[in-house]
Amino acid sequence: MEVATEETETEIRSLGSSTWSREESTVPPTDSPRRDPVRLVAYGSLVACDRIIKHLHILHFADPNDWTEPLPTGRPNEWMRMVTKNLLIE
Repeated sequence: MEVATEETETEIRSLGSSTWSREESTVPPTDSPRRDPVRLVAYGSLVACDRIIKHLHILHFADPNDWTEPLPTGRPNEWMRMVTKNLLIE
């Protein structure tokens, strides 16, 4: 289980403010498939985060045990939970 640091939180928050062009997101073709990790973050109250995690589990997206423990964001009644999914890129 990974624990978020202040640096990780800052990096995650900065991703939301960046602008990506189509060229930057283009992945060059490869001969063999590779796994590419993607980290998803849920922000909200403890109840809201738990509810969305349970809903995503019902949709077979991620097991609730795959998510990090709730981490405080420093804002009142706001918590953060993360999950990493590995995508197969061909």
